[in-house]
Amino acid sequence: IKSIPKKKFRGYILYHIRLRITTNKGKTYVSRSEGYGLFGAFAVALDRIERDIISEREKERDAKMKQTSTRYLLEELEEIE
Repeated sequence: IKSIPKKKFRGYILYHIRLRITTNKGKTYVSRSEGYGLFGAFAVALDRIERDIISEREKERDAKMKQTSTRYLLEELEEIE
């Protein structure tokens, strides 16, 4: 967290926040945010990381579903022949 006290808006100091989260599996998520007020800027950076994690999980789930459906279709075709 870095504050820039020379830049103020209605009494709030400008903050620049950089977040990095590393998981047990070795995946790293990075986010940055800038805003007036510490909690607002932190909330934006945290929300961006959360969206990245959710979208990655959805992609993994979709890939597994495609594999499962393809396997099911192949089994059905083998039974027809």
